[in-house]
Amino acid sequence: MKILLFGGAFDPPHNGHLSILEEASRYTDFDKIIVMPTGTPTHKKGCTVPFDVRFYMAKLAFETVNKNVEISDYEGTNLKDDYTYLTLRYLKEKYDNPQIFMLIGSDSLFSFKKWKNYGEVMVNCTPV
Repeated sequence: MKILLFGGAFDPPHNGHLSILEEASRYTDFDKIIVMPTGTPTHKKGCTVPFDVRFYMAKLAFETVNKNVEISDYEGTNLKDDYTYLTLRYLKEKYDNPQIFMLIGSDSLFSFKKWKNYGEVMVNCTPV
């Protein structure tokens, strides 16, 4: 199973987010595209919009991009600290042998080595 994971604070979702997801979804025939708003963004201290509002905005913004898009509330409802390595562990357990591609914006790419357990992230997904 090929999964494209697109996470972020989405505070708010904007045309840049939409554009990068639309473009990435054209390159490979993903079985599932998971958009995952963070519950408590550990990297964006200025994010004050509650999770449920950002989740709803993400649904409105991204569900029509592709028929395989799913908006996940996993991080917002299951994790105290939203770290990508934990989300990847969850996806590896939930799906049988998934091949996970993680869509990442340039803002996050430049700080990637500061992510908690970034080495584990690299082992469990392919950044796009």
